[in-house]
Amino acid sequence: MTQWRKSVRVRLTLWYMLLLALTLIVFSSGLYLALARGLYQQVDDGLRLMAGQFLGTINVDNGQLSLETNQGEDETATLAERGLLVRIVDAHGRVVDSSGPFRDLRFLPPVVTETLQVPPTFMTVDAPGEAASVRVYSVPYEENGRVYGLVQIGQSLETVQTTLHSLLLVLALAVPVTLALASLGGLFLAGRALAPIDDITRAAQRISAEDLGHRLNLSLPDDEVGRLAGTFDDMLARLDNAFRRQRQFTADASHEMRTPLTVMKGDIDVTLNRTRSVAEYQQVLADLEEEVDRLIRLVEDLLFLARADTSHPLVNSEPLDMASLLQAIVEQMRPLAEAKGQTLTCQVPDALPMHGDADKLIQLFLNLLDNAIKYTPPGGTVSVRAVMTLAREGDGLAAPPHRRPALPQPVRPPAPQALSVPGVGPPMLVIEVSDSGPGIPPEHLPHIFERFYRADEARSRAAGGLGLGLAIGRWIVEAHGGVMEVQSAPQHGTTFTVRLPGARG
Repeated sequence: MTQWRKSVRVRLTLWYMLLLALTLIVFSSGLYLALARGLYQQVDDGLRLMAGQFLGTINVDNGQLSLETNQGEDETATLAERGLLVRIVDAHGRVVDSSGPFRDLRFLPPVVTETLQVPPTFMTVDAPGEAASVRVYSVPYEENGRVYGLVQIGQSLETVQTTLHSLLLVLALAVPVTLALASLGGLFLAGRALAPIDDITRAAQRISAEDLGHRLNLSLPDDEVGRLAGTFDDMLARLDNAFRRQRQFTADASHEMRTPLTVMKGDIDVTLNRTRSVAEYQQVLADLEEEVDRLIRLVEDLLFLARADTSHPLVNSEPLDMASLLQAIVEQMRPLAEAKGQTLTCQVPDALPMHGDADKLIQLFLNLLDNAIKYTPPGGTVSVRAVMTLAREGDGLAAPPHRRPALPQPVRPPAPQALSVPGVGPPMLVIEVSDSGPGIPPEHLPHIFERFYRADEARSRAAGGLGLGLAIGRWIVEAHGGVMEVQSAPQHGTTFTVRLPGARG
């Protein structure tokens, strides 16, 4: 019984039956009352018509009411044959003449003096020994402004009451039968409508974290249930993708951490095999320090991304001048470029005001410049250019600054765009970091922002070979409400474009 109460199909059917029962009751009541009113009105109209005709057969002789010879008697006989009660009452309330059924009907007629003050009236009285009541119409008879008595015409209501009783019996039987048939139909239709829900439930019960490849694939119309099934399939696809990415991320992180640990373990084992010189011990310690630094960078990057996966904001908002910040970063990286014989240029305006997190932005552009210098051959060029322009429709600056965006998704290769293009909208900073390196093959461009992406050249460009720098960099840009794009072609260099919301100076 509890299971039945929990069934949506049963609850829907019960509500349907309740509403249908109320509808049938209201309809039946209205039908009964309308028919009763019509039948009673028909009786009253007939009595009123016959009373008017009968009044024409009455004479007044010395203040007493009497019927006209022959015509009055024939009229009375005709009414009596039709089963109508006909009575003439004088001004004192005495019955002068009476014919037809119910002649001995005892009821007090209205006093004649009272009929002067009221119009003709209808009364329903009970007839002793009869199953039905009698409808009586009383109308005063007057001449020259004087009332001489009453004429009363009565008719049995047996036909009316029998008709109403039959209708009531039919309704009393039809309503429950209709409800029973409707409940069966409601259960059937509700079951058909909710069958896809049962399919979704069974599919959900079969799905686990290890088997997210299952889909409903139900052929349903574009209604509420169809959209629910489609949304369920979309949700499974997103979960499947998220779980696969999480497993891949865990495997890649484990691999990245295992490599330096294996190197450290090997160095330690080799060193402990026999006694070494001081210089050899120092070299081993230097190698261990390098691997430890690599592990520290990896752990810090993983910690950053783990925090980015939460709902807590990771960027601060403070006024800053991006022009001064870029110049300082370029000067910091210039010795590294000069050591490789590269030309490092910086073309920025005098001021680029914005609101953002200086530490995170420094981390972003240090990583981009480090990659550009590291993979540009000696004698090559690395340039930083920036300009303040106006945002255009399609620039992607929809997310407000400091709102945590979605984590990096595969980037689409953008079409080359000029730094300064007139437009309308709020100020926007466009910053480009370009190099004359070997470039990135087109097949790798959509994946370079993914964590631990494994591709020889594209992967080697990401933050010291860990494969996390560009993922973190794109997150920093999106956390500021901006977008990050890449343009590259083999042997034609690479350009990273960062678009950030600016502030009016």
